[in-house]
Amino acid sequence: MTETLGPHVVALRQRIHQDRLASEGPRSTEATLDELHTVLGRHRDACEPLPALGNAGTQARLAMGWAPDDPLLHVSFAALANAAGARRLDPAIMTTGRPVILDVLGRVGLAKPWARDAAAVTVAGGTTAIPWTVPLDTREARCLAGFLHTACLVLTAMITGMRSCELMELRAGCRRSTVTASGLTRYRLAGKLIKGQGLGGLDDEWVVVEEAGRAIALAGQLCDDTAPDAAVFGSFAFSVRYPRLRTWVNGPAGQRPGLAPIPGGPVNPRMMRRTLAQEIACRPGGLLAARVALKHVSAATTEGYTSRPGGAQARLLAEIGEFEAERNLNLVAGEYRNYQNGIMPAGPGARELTAFFGSVDGTMAAAGAPNVAASDQHLLNLLSKRAKILHIGVANFCSLKDPCRRRWPSCRLWPVCDLPVA
Repeated sequence: MTETLGPHVVALRQRIHQDRLASEGPRSTEATLDELHTVLGRHRDACEPLPALGNAGTQARLAMGWAPDDPLLHVSFAALANAAGARRLDPAIMTTGRPVILDVLGRVGLAKPWARDAAAVTVAGGTTAIPWTVPLDTREARCLAGFLHTACLVLTAMITGMRSCELMELRAGCRRSTVTASGLTRYRLAGKLIKGQGLGGLDDEWVVVEEAGRAIALAGQLCDDTAPDAAVFGSFAFSVRYPRLRTWVNGPAGQRPGLAPIPGGPVNPRMMRRTLAQEIACRPGGLLAARVALKHVSAATTEGYTSRPGGAQARLLAEIGEFEAERNLNLVAGEYRNYQNGIMPAGPGARELTAFFGSVDGTMAAAGAPNVAASDQHLLNLLSKRAKILHIGVANFCSLKDPCRRRWPSCRLWPVCDLPVA
């Protein structure tokens, strides 16, 4: 869309803009019958089809009571009036000139006004050349420019990994290029780093590939605001724009030039950013490259994006797991000592836990450990499995083995512990 259709859409948009400026000049209010005949004569002599009305205008006429089989239902009288140098046709003139309009319509036909002579382009993934678009009305041409602008937004977000807030800060003229000593060109996007910064952000640059730079330049040409510092994308609702683009691509208009259908499912800039991080991290030295490209402050953040095992996050989680296992084992051992001292657990699972402690007593007595150290280690080994199912609440612990019977944190199987609960 951006490489092949983009230049044609920009040229079409410029022609529509020039036509609108020309129509804003001094004009008469209503065209005369002679002026209408002159316009129709030009169409007949040049074999040029009459301008067709858009779908919205057709529906409005039907709502006004036009017959669906009226041959003039789809003719744009406003376009005929503009060609005559007026703003509209008088209803009386439309009635008087109806036979002439019907005669010319039968000779030259009807077609939408824009891109009638569309240049031929090669379809995506093939060698067949077709016109880049079918004739369009003004509203369809405007919507096509909007779809292309969304395509530039998607392409930039996917290739650069920029956040939504950073994409919104890109301004006209943000694309910069530098020719290196080896004759290569380095492309950069000048913008603002927003997340984690103060009010207004921090000026920064993103090094990008050439395709992203061209997409930004194309998006700037599709903007209505032509000010030097105008926003390229501005404040956008990606959840609205992306489904519309997908519908257009998957519809007849997008399938005609051979565009690949876009699968369904949710997509947003955050998902694109994480996918890009995973793709970069799969390459040698990719973890550091992803951290630099995505401008992460800590490598642990990049490791979380890329789901890389063995990184700082994985080591941190492993250490937390070891501390939790040791803490739970000490808590179970402490409750076992309370049991030996006659302090029994309470709650629905107290009987089951008391029976378990009794079995541990029997095992320890049968083992006949020769010294205290061996006896303590043997005790911890016996209690370790029970410690794995320990759940810590705000003011109580739950040790029921059956998940269906657990009522944590409302149950109170053990007395309140003096140790602080993390």
